[in-house]
Amino acid sequence: MYNASHLFGFFSVFNGDAIKSVELIKGGFPARYGGRLSSVIDLNMKDGNREKLHGEGGIGLIASRLTLEGPFTKNKKGSFLVSGRRTYLDIIAAPSSMLKPRAKRRLVIISTT
Repeated sequence: MYNASHLFGFFSVFNGDAIKSVELIKGGFPARYGGRLSSVIDLNMKDGNREKLHGEGGIGLIASRLTLEGPFTKNKKGSFLVSGRRTYLDIIAAPSSMLKPRAKRRLVIISTT
């Protein structure tokens, strides 16, 4: 799912590294979705790896990503999944913000006597 106001649509709103499956239902919804009018996106997140600690990541020209998953305890009864990404838009845009004239700071003193 892409959003035009989410970095001009270059990146999905959802982090693909943390998604297991996506299903788009355009009509005739099952009752578990209630009374929806238009369509339903059924998005399922990945389960963390219960066997061992695992990580993956990537570095790109305008963004980086990192995913870590593994068991909570040694008896493997639970797991975690942490996934994130970061764009470099603020670093790329910093030189252009230096070109803008800065607003003048004014000192206002209010006296009530």
